[in-house]
Amino acid sequence: AALFEQFRLAIERQFGPSTEKYRVAQGDLLINEAEITVDEEEAGTQDDTAGDEADVPVAPQQPAKRRTRGGRVALPPELPRVEMIHELPEEARHCHDDGTELKEIGKEISEELHVVPARVEVIRHVRIKYGCPACEEGVQ
Repeated sequence: AALFEQFRLAIERQFGPSTEKYRVAQGDLLINEAEITVDEEEAGTQDDTAGDEADVPVAPQQPAKRRTRGGRVALPPELPRVEMIHELPEEARHCHDDGTELKEIGKEISEELHVVPARVEVIRHVRIKYGCPACEEGVQ
């Protein structure tokens, strides 16, 4: 376990961001469970003799920040939008296995900002997805 931890830390040092440094507030990550139990037993015997020294205030731990997932910020809704619908041709809307007509099962929408001098608009690409209701094979 110690070798695995050393290997993990070496990889973190080599490939991790250089701005992150090991902070003492994080605690010693290399302490194993046996050392912790020995320290707890020693602390239990010292509590009887320490008295006033054990009343040191401990700073409360702050909850870990939740990272937001990557992605782009949505384009403002007040911008005008032009929809470009991309559909399959009529002859491709049949299942290649059994010839059943495909049904629309969803849409995939992506937006790109298109700036024309003196005019800004959002172009929405709507891609209709089709699937066979009989054999439920393959989405087109």
